[in-house]
Amino acid sequence: MQDRLAFYIRLSQSDEEVRGGTKDESNSIKGQRALLHAYIREHDEFAGWDTIEYFDDGISGSIFAGRDSFQTMLSDARDGRFQCLMVKDFSRLGRDYIEVGNFMEYVFPAMGLRFISVNDHYDSNEKRGMTGGIDVAFKNLLHQMYAMDGSKKVKAAKRTRNARGEYTAGLAPYGYRKNPDDIHKFVIDEQEADVVREIFALAEEGFSYAKIARILNDRGEPTPYDKKLGGFQQHRRDNAHYSDYHVWGMAAIREIVKNTAYKGQMVQNKYESIGYGDSKRIVIADKDKWNVIDDAIPVIIDAKTFDRVNKLKSFASIKKSAIKEKNLFVCAHCGRKLLKSSPRGRYLCPVRKVKSHTICEQVDLKVEVAKNMALAVVKDLALIIVRNKDYYDKQEKKRINDIDTKMKLHEAEKARLERCILSSYEEYTSGTISQEEYIISRTACRKTIDEVELEMDELWKELHRTVRVDDEAMMQCRILKEYNPEVLSMVVEKIRIYDNRRIEVVFGTDDVFSRELPADAVC
Repeated sequence: MQDRLAFYIRLSQSDEEVRGGTKDESNSIKGQRALLHAYIREHDEFAGWDTIEYFDDGISGSIFAGRDSFQTMLSDARDGRFQCLMVKDFSRLGRDYIEVGNFMEYVFPAMGLRFISVNDHYDSNEKRGMTGGIDVAFKNLLHQMYAMDGSKKVKAAKRTRNARGEYTAGLAPYGYRKNPDDIHKFVIDEQEADVVREIFALAEEGFSYAKIARILNDRGEPTPYDKKLGGFQQHRRDNAHYSDYHVWGMAAIREIVKNTAYKGQMVQNKYESIGYGDSKRIVIADKDKWNVIDDAIPVIIDAKTFDRVNKLKSFASIKKSAIKEKNLFVCAHCGRKLLKSSPRGRYLCPVRKVKSHTICEQVDLKVEVAKNMALAVVKDLALIIVRNKDYYDKQEKKRINDIDTKMKLHEAEKARLERCILSSYEEYTSGTISQEEYIISRTACRKTIDEVELEMDELWKELHRTVRVDDEAMMQCRILKEYNPEVLSMVVEKIRIYDNRRIEVVFGTDDVFSRELPADAVC
C-alpha cells in the first residue's frame, strides 16, 4: 500500500474578522499548506509519500459536527485511506480541548493513525500511549479560551460594522440585492421593488392582506421563497405543505408591509447567540440592543407612505387573544392549519383566500359537524383500547422484551469487536503484526461495528416509539361529552379534512388501531 499522509487545514471567520478584514496570513489556507509542505520536506521519512488535503473554510473550531471536510477526513481515516494526519497546530484540529484530547487519546490510536501537530512539536509516534502530558492539555485549554475570546471579538467587530450602517447578515430583504462592489451595502432589485410598491399601493386603496396575496398568486408572481431560497423544494424540508402550494400568504404580505427597510431604515442585531460551541442557541435580543440606523438603505417606499399604510386599521398590529383554543384541524391537501370563517362557522383552508382555483377549495365543513365527527371517531377507538387493555399490555410487554434481548446481543457483539481492535493495536505496537495487517483488521471490525450501531439505533428508536396511548388519556377521551381539543390532543396529532364528507384522524402514536385484535376482543 502506498504511504499517504493527510493535511487538515481550517480557516475560521475570526482569522479575518478580528483583524478588521485583513486575513492572518499564517492561518490562511495558503500559509498552513506552505508550513505543512515545508515540514515534510525537512523530514526524509516522508519522501515519496502521497499527500491529500482536507480543509474547512470559515468554520469555527469550537464545533465538530458542522465541519463537512473534517467528517469526510474521519471517514477516510476509518477506511485506511491515509496513515498520518498533519495539522499546523492543535487549534486547527479544534478549540474544544476536551474533544481534541479525546481524538488524540482514543480516536486516532484506535484508527492506527499517526498524528502530527507541527507548531506544537507533537508526533504521536514519539509519545505512544499518551497524548503528550500536561503541556498538550494546557495548550488545548488555551486554544478553547482563545476561541471564546475570539467569538466575542467577532461579535464586537460585527457590531462596529453595523453601527457604520454595514449589513452583515446573509440574505438581503425582498426588493434588494447585495451590491456586487460592496456586499455590506444594498442596491435595489427593480423587479422585486415593483412588487413591493404594488403591495403598498394596493394597501392604500383598501385591499386586505388576503386580496393582495390573491392578486400576486393569480398572476404567478414568484414568492420571496422562490427568489431568495432557490425555490420551494429547498424550503419544503421544514414545511408540511405540498410543492404546488408555494404561494404568497397573508403573513408574507404583512412581513413586507411592516419591514422598515423599505423606507431606508436598517435594523440589525435583533437576535443574539447564547452559549458556546454545539450548545449555542439563538434568542431575541432586548430592543435596547438592536442596531437601528435611518437612511442606511436605498428607499423603495417613502416614509410618509410607509407610515400611512401601517396606520390603516386593517394593517395595524393584531393583538393575539389571551386564550386561544388548540386547533387540531388541517387541510388534507396542503397541510395548513384550517381557519374558522365568521359568521358562517365553517372550517376553511387559508389557501382559498389567497389563490383562485385551488383543490383546497374542497375543504368546507361546518365547525360543529367537524368536531362531532372527530369526537365520535376518537371515542369509538378509545372504547376498543380500554376494553382490551390486558391484550395491549401483553403485546407491549412482549415488544419491549424482544427489543431488549436484541439490544443486549448487539451490545455484546460491539464490545467484542472493540476488544478485537484494541488487541490488534497492541499487537501492532508490540511489533507482532505489521501496520498493514492492523489496518485490514481494524477496517473490517470498524465496518461491522458501524453496521451493528445502525441496527442498535433502529432498535433504540423502536423501543422509544409510542405504540399505544396513555391509559388515563384514553379514558378521558372515552368519557368526553363534547369536543375538547386539550383532552383530544393527548392522543390526537391532527385531524385532516378532505371535503364536507370525509375526515381523517391522525393519532400521535403507532397505528395500534389497525392491528388485529384477538378473537375474543370486545368492541
